[in-house]
Amino acid sequence: QIILEEVPSKNLRLGVGFSTNTGLRTQLAYDDKNLLKRGWLWKNNLKLEQLEQSWKSEILLPTRQYGFRDGLSYEIKHEKIAAIGDIYSHAFILRRNWGTPEIDRTLRLRFLSDTIKSTSVDLPNSSPYALIAGFVWKKRAVDHVLSPSNGYVLQVEADAALKTLGSRTNFARAYSKTQLFYPLGALGFSSVRAEVG
Repeated sequence: QIILEEVPSKNLRLGVGFSTNTGLRTQLAYDDKNLLKRGWLWKNNLKLEQLEQSWKSEILLPTRQYGFRDGLSYEIKHEKIAAIGDIYSHAFILRRNWGTPEIDRTLRLRFLSDTIKSTSVDLPNSSPYALIAGFVWKKRAVDHVLSPSNGYVLQVEADAALKTLGSRTNFARAYSKTQLFYPLGALGFSSVRAEVG
């Protein structure tokens, strides 16, 4: 006899911990896998630490025709840095993802805004912001997608912002990351990572 039990669509998790960088930590996560009864995935993560606090909310839409999956997210963060002061950050992100388990592509549009309240006489208060368009290409050539022990993962990113299109300044950014996995038999596996950007 087989008994099937449906997994609850709503999930609440609580955790506590400690970090040598940011101190005591309390974390609360809430997921709703069927937001508004439309199959949307809504993920929330609230993190409270002594020197850093953040909240991130994300909505992922179901996979559409041609494998497109759209998402949007908002994150607010407060950091207290000894040599600088208080930094309040906001991030709005729209993205479209498509591809296969082997090759994944993402188009994204991000609006990032910081408010820096300085405690240093050498660093004035400031409010930088940027509207950034970007593309991410990721290739996985591994034996297992979730827990690889042999193969490699290559990720390439490119971002750009223009002052005439909602940014404080013009800039471009390129970044690449490669991680290699090599099996060691009964000892498990080794992993090496390289980053350029």
